[in-house]
Amino acid sequence: MKIRITYPHIEKHIKRHKKVLNIIRLLILLAAIICPSVNIAAGGKAWSIVVLMSLYMVYTMALSTDLVEYNRMSQFIKFVGCLCVLLTLIDSLLSPGWSIITVSVILCCGLSISGILLFTDLEKQKHNMFPMLLLIVIVIIRTIIGVCIYRGANRIVSIIMGMFALILIVLCVIALGGDFIRELRCRFHIR
Repeated sequence: MKIRITYPHIEKHIKRHKKVLNIIRLLILLAAIICPSVNIAAGGKAWSIVVLMSLYMVYTMALSTDLVEYNRMSQFIKFVGCLCVLLTLIDSLLSPGWSIITVSVILCCGLSISGILLFTDLEKQKHNMFPMLLLIVIVIIRTIIGVCIYRGANRIVSIIMGMFALILIVLCVIALGGDFIRELRCRFHIR
């Protein structure tokens, strides 16, 4: 008896797709090398750091996707995190004074949309709730720092953002009940 091992034929559009992705990756790498060089040569503000963060966002969100945590909630929270970092860099390096409220609004919107993603498909998404919990912890830490540092409207925005995060964590605990602790144990490998 002869055993015939056959492999599926690789189609042309898959090869073309990989070639296009490789060309885009090469262009991003060239831009990541050229932009800081031009910025250093020209002097002035450090705009190349903003460009590098933008290139990183494009690369991680579109070209090099996650292999393990690739679900809608994780990808959305990763996008919100990258966007907040990008806006903070733009504020601190290029035009200061506006990102405190903007980043707070984006974090609140990110929390609400991730909560909607969790609660619309609770049974499936409860296994993917760790990125949302991480975002909640980041928001609470930012709230504590904001209450200590800021005054006036910025402080009120920080307090509202922290209250929203606490309400969301309470809703998660109520909705999941014992599954909440079970998921945390699974995530941290605690008995």
